[in-house]
Amino acid sequence: SYHAEAAVNIPLVTDKLALRVVGYKDDIAGYIDNTFAGQPEIDWSAGLGLPDGSLVSPAIAAFQHKDINSEDTWGARGTLTWQATERLKFELMHTTQDVQVDSEQFTDPLAAGDYDQSRGLDPFEKGGNGERLEINSLVASYDWDAVSLLSASSWTKMKRFGNQDIAFLAAAS
Repeated sequence: SYHAEAAVNIPLVTDKLALRVVGYKDDIAGYIDNTFAGQPEIDWSAGLGLPDGSLVSPAIAAFQHKDINSEDTWGARGTLTWQATERLKFELMHTTQDVQVDSEQFTDPLAAGDYDQSRGLDPFEKGGNGERLEINSLVASYDWDAVSLLSASSWTKMKRFGNQDIAFLAAAS
């Protein structure tokens, strides 16, 4: 695992315009193993009233994948500050953060062990989930002698994804 971060302040026009850029990266090692005992070929056709061999799940060989729940996170933020006059100030900011977990984040202590799970999805597609968050904001302020006016507006966008093995649902039926 590691964590790295950096920040830089860049004065563009002395006492009037400045840019601040911040970035970071986290790489967190996994500790959960996926131990799968294997699965024979399953013909689902008869149960659904279809001709034999119409709907078949292929056989899956036994496997063990170690440390499957690693996480990668990175983020960046940029802020542009403009002191237009002694009383009027604007701050424009954009932030992005991306998080990806390389597999499903759970253990199955009864079936597999304290730091294990048993999911057959991995030979075909690794499970996982993540999100990307973007935040944009504009803050404007004006100071009079007795009062101040502040306007803060923002726009946020988040995308999430998930890829999970649901083979356990077939075993429950």
